[in-house]
Amino acid sequence: MPDWITHLLAAWMICTILSFKYKQINPAYTVVCMAGALIPDLFKVVIPLGFMGFKMENYLMPVHLPIGSLIIACIFTLFFKENRKLVLSLLVLGVMTHYALDLLLINLGGGMALLFPLSWTKWTLNIIPDDDLNITILAVGLTMVVYVVSSWVRRRSGSGKI
Repeated sequence: MPDWITHLLAAWMICTILSFKYKQINPAYTVVCMAGALIPDLFKVVIPLGFMGFKMENYLMPVHLPIGSLIIACIFTLFFKENRKLVLSLLVLGVMTHYALDLLLINLGGGMALLFPLSWTKWTLNIIPDDDLNITILAVGLTMVVYVVSSWVRRRSGSGKI
């Protein structure tokens, strides 16, 4: 089940691997990518709002569309003075990892409208049930492997940064 933990770990792994090729992706920018992986789920703030009597679903659901997530990523980028292009790239990378994982889910609603506003066609691969915790366990295991290997490679290269 691609939950928030899985989304965060997937973004961390991808940024850690990319940091070997692109030296400007340091741990602080990895956090930016991880934040980008959570942008599409910002609409879930409607759950506690619903308990308080506010019905905001129709207003916040567009955040879980790619176009809505990209708009939010662009707005978040405005809070950075330096390296805006890198920040936007990492936020978009995080958003893309989120949608890649969500695309794997068995979606009872028919999938995600990935091409909105060009098309309302819903997409899903229907591979993973959304209540399957094995994906989270797999993500934790892969993250440990990436961490150990990246630490070993950095020690061997002499940079020492993790």
